[in-house]
Amino acid sequence: MKYETLKILFGISGASALIYELIWSRELQLVFGATTYTASAVFATFLLGFSLGAFITRKRSETTKSPLKDIANIEIAIGVYGILLTLAFNILPEIIREIPNLQIIKITLTTLILIIPTTLFGAIWPIIHKASVQDIEKLGRKTGQLYSSNSLGSALGVLAAGFILIPLLGIQLTALVAGITNISIGMVILGRRNK
Repeated sequence: MKYETLKILFGISGASALIYELIWSRELQLVFGATTYTASAVFATFLLGFSLGAFITRKRSETTKSPLKDIANIEIAIGVYGILLTLAFNILPEIIREIPNLQIIKITLTTLILIIPTTLFGAIWPIIHKASVQDIEKLGRKTGQLYSSNSLGSALGVLAAGFILIPLLGIQLTALVAGITNISIGMVILGRRNK
């Protein structure tokens, strides 16, 4: 797969990550209350998951024989989890009513709900870096381009979600769009990885 194509797909993946962050933050605030604790737990879990995922896959990124297949599988897993989690938000309030109303419990549940997809997002970085940067002399330039693409995608994703997608489609359909986006990224990579 061409580096430019992979860079664009990584940018789109960044967009979906921040779409999820906005959606899940809103959904969890509806379930647990719109408090600083809930918002902080969501943001902290995203950062924790990103770093945990990168830490977990750092060695695999050096030994994998098929980094593009790994990236594709991670993207598909994110998409499936994102769609399932959106459906789970329909029944979560009923379950939460049975749990004591303590902030520490709400924070713990928020972390448990979001740690899997955020770790998967973090797991992509070392593997995509390895798949993209073969020439040590281009390491700085290509790393910077990857990071820039992902960051720009993230910014555009949150803007699109907040100002276009959620107002037009609502939260659940926007989450479905994000899930389909991740699954599509995975399928494109699987289909083009030998090209």
